Amino acid sequence: GIDSPQRIMVTCTTLSDFIAHYSIEKVDLIKIDVEGAEANVINGLRSYLNSNRKPTLLCEIVDSKDASTLRSIMSLVELGYKIYKVGRKGRLTEQSVTQFQESRTTTNYVFAVPEQIMHRNR
Repeated sequence: GIDSPQRIMVTCTTLSDFIAHYSIEKVDLIKIDVEGAEANVINGLRSYLNSNRKPTLLCEIVDSKDASTLRSIMSLVELGYKIYKVGRKGRLTEQSVTQFQESRTTTNYVFAVPEQIMHRNR
């Protein structure tokens, strides 16, 4: 049979606190794949992002209509981040907030300040 679920307590910290605790000077890229808890991770980066450090974020978004997720994405936009949808073959397409909200499936996005993205025509 199936064992009954057990509760396991784990210690957690925010990425901002982790980066500060280990005196990490620079973070270039953060991959976020947390099955619906994207807002929690982005909110946990807030103090690091507010210190004018702007790592590129590669993030799988499960529910772009979730209010807390949308607030987190808006906070990134306010910090100068652009939204890029990861398409076929890894091609990045810039998205507006409205386009982001209209996404109906779990989608990968890159959030980056413009100078971090190299534009290439193919």
